[in-house]
Amino acid sequence: MNIPGGFIDIGSKRFNVQTSGTYSTLEDVASTIINSRGKETVFVRDIAHIGFEDEEAWFDYRVENHPEFLERVAEARKALRAGLGVPLEDVGT
Repeated sequence: MNIPGGFIDIGSKRFNVQTSGTYSTLEDVASTIINSRGKETVFVRDIAHIGFEDEEAWFDYRVENHPEFLERVAEARKALRAGLGVPLEDVGT
C-alpha cells in the first residue's frame, strides 16, 4: 500500500509527513520512525492510533486488496481493452 504524505497537528504545531517506500501492513506504518535522537526513537505508533475509521472502511480495504478481487479487476480490464466488454450505456437495458 502506498500512503500519501499528509500532516499531523499537535497542539499549535503542524508536522508534515513524508513517506518513502511501500507499506504492506498497518504494523509497517506504525513502525515508521519519525525521529531518532540519542537513545530515544519515536515511532508513528507512539503519537498516533493506526487503524481504520470503522468496520466498513476495514471491509473495503480487505476487499480492494484481496488477491482474487485484484485478479478479477485485471481480467475485466483486459477484456474491455480487447473489445469484449459491454458499453455502460447498454448495462441494464
